[in-house]
Amino acid sequence: MKILVTGGAGFIGGNFVLKQVLQEGNKILNFDKLTYAGNLDTLKDVESHPDYQFIQGDICQRSDVKKALSQFHPDVIVNFAAESHVDRSIDGPFEFIQPPRYCRSTSPADGSTSPPAPRRASTLTWRAVGMLWLPLVAPTA
Repeated sequence: MKILVTGGAGFIGGNFVLKQVLQEGNKILNFDKLTYAGNLDTLKDVESHPDYQFIQGDICQRSDVKKALSQFHPDVIVNFAAESHVDRSIDGPFEFIQPPRYCRSTSPADGSTSPPAPRRASTLTWRAVGMLWLPLVAPTA
C-alpha cells in the first residue's frame, strides 16, 4: 500500500513511518514541514530505503500538497501534522491558532468541492476529515 504521511518526522508520525516501512512493507511518502517537533534523525533506519521518500512541505500550501499527491498517488493519507506542545503555545500562541484557520478553507488539492474519484472504488471510500479529503480503506472479507 502507498501511504502519504503528513507530520512523519514527529515522534508519533516517525514511529508510524518506521513500522510501515520496516515491518509492514508499505511505501511511504513522508510530507513534513520540519518545525521544532520534526526530527529526521528518528528516520535514519529508512532514509535510504527504496520504499521511503521524504518531502519537506507545508500541508497549508495547496500547490505542495497537489504536487505530492500527483507524483506519489497514495492509497491512504495519514495526518500526524500538528502544533501540539502546550508549553510552546504560551511563547507563541499564534502558531497554534493560525494554521488550522488558514487550512480549514482548503478543499482537495485541486480546489474542487468534491473528493477525487478513488482509483479502486471497491476498496476505498473518501471522507472529508478536518482540512483534507482522506481515503479510508474498507475492511475486506
